Amino acid sequence: MKRIQRHLIVFLVGISFIQSGFSQTSPELWLSGGVDVKMTEKWKVATALDIRFYDFGAPGTIFPEFSSSYQLHESFKLSADYRLIIDENKFGNYTLENRFNLNGQLKLKFENFNFTTRFRYQSKFGSIRSTTN
Repeated sequence: MKRIQRHLIVFLVGISFIQSGFSQTSPELWLSGGVDVKMTEKWKVATALDIRFYDFGAPGTIFPEFSSSYQLHESFKLSADYRLIIDENKFGNYTLENRFNLNGQLKLKFENFNFTTRFRYQSKFGSIRSTTN
């Protein structure tokens, strides 16, 4: 069994190196940080900031995120997220987009295996307020 595990690890590492060599057309640097606070035993709130630098230059995409999650059952969790996306368009200008997500996460454990799936409803809109009459 250990021999099969070693072969599987070598195979996966090899595939990841091959895939990474062909998938990137330009270098990118992604930085991320965040804080989460446990409000109660089952309820958690979090905030995070992600910044993507394209070609290691000025930030291409910036997105602060705020989320809240609640553990309904040991194997089921509900969460809601809000993300403000500040993205550079093809003209070099930054655009704003808002994204709201409702998530349900199901986690099942069978002996040495963990299975996790997420159900998501996502709504996206350009701005919170309208500038037209």
